[in-house]
Amino acid sequence: MAAKQQYTPEMGQKWIAYMLMAASHSKDCATHWFRYLRKEIDKRGITFSQEEIDILCKDERLTPFQRISLEQAFIEGSPTRERVCKLNQKYVPIPVEERVRQYERYKATNRL
Repeated sequence: MAAKQQYTPEMGQKWIAYMLMAASHSKDCATHWFRYLRKEIDKRGITFSQEEIDILCKDERLTPFQRISLEQAFIEGSPTRERVCKLNQKYVPIPVEERVRQYERYKATNRL
């Protein structure tokens, strides 16, 4: 994985413009909004300043849901942050044999 670039104020302005575009594209879809957020937030941290986050949160183009979820996504340990970070994790499928065992246990305890 490539190292993140050194932060510059120009990057911050581009990031704000990008996130406003993302807000516009995902206005009615929380899942889509979280996909945009996951590109900017990961377990290693955030490269943007609190000032830029505040500017974005005050923008009228964000819906109330987008504004709140954005604020929460930047709080370490918040459920929203955890959800966004989980989107960056690689999916590990459950082996078929385990699924069959789960189904058999379910079938034994419930009437189908």
